[in-house]
Amino acid sequence: MGLDSVELVMAIEEKFGITISDEEACSIYTVGEMHQCVMNKVKMSNTSSCLTQRAFHLLRRNVLSQFGISRRRFTPNTELDVVIPKAQRRKQWLKLQHNVGAVRWPALCLSKIAGIVLITSILVIPVLAAWYCTAKLRWSAGLSGVLVIPAMASLMVVSRYAVRPFETEFPAGLTRVRDLAYALVADNPQLFGSEPPTWTDEEVWSLLCSVIKIQTGATHFTKDSCFVADLGID
Repeated sequence: MGLDSVELVMAIEEKFGITISDEEACSIYTVGEMHQCVMNKVKMSNTSSCLTQRAFHLLRRNVLSQFGISRRRFTPNTELDVVIPKAQRRKQWLKLQHNVGAVRWPALCLSKIAGIVLITSILVIPVLAAWYCTAKLRWSAGLSGVLVIPAMASLMVVSRYAVRPFETEFPAGLTRVRDLAYALVADNPQLFGSEPPTWTDEEVWSLLCSVIKIQTGATHFTKDSCFVADLGID
């Protein structure tokens, strides 16, 4: 297995609280085979997971109180964009985490525009600074070039904190309330006692898709999709 495969398997193990041996992982070629592997290892139920239901009710109670939306509008299929608009999303997202009592919570991502600006700044500003030192201040090209690397490193550190207010996008695989409920159960079992969660086929598939999207960046795949040929995982 390549590093991409190892990281994906580890992420799946962590989300579902299971162990997948190296031999099992090496025999899994498609998304459907991974789905079946997970189903064989988790505790299955024919009805909706009790813990998932409890996670949903916990979220609903806090969302209704924090955002004042109607109970009818908050369903498992409600889009998170509807629940938490972009205006002050980062602040409200962290406040919801605090209100729910979650220790682990999905991190918001940079918008595409902010990402482009960040990358451009890291690449262009040090080069312009080196050019200015060489052309205007008459520094040697070698000395100016040496300054580029620490300048880029410093800019990366500063930019990482400067762009945090622009991290307003939900990560891949986290688009609906049900996705957040699954993540809450998987990442914060302490909120629901020591009872191991039971899963339905739909819940396993939804959370598995979420993990795959986050780990690979792929947004469109089926159970027949091959991890190597279709998703590009080595």
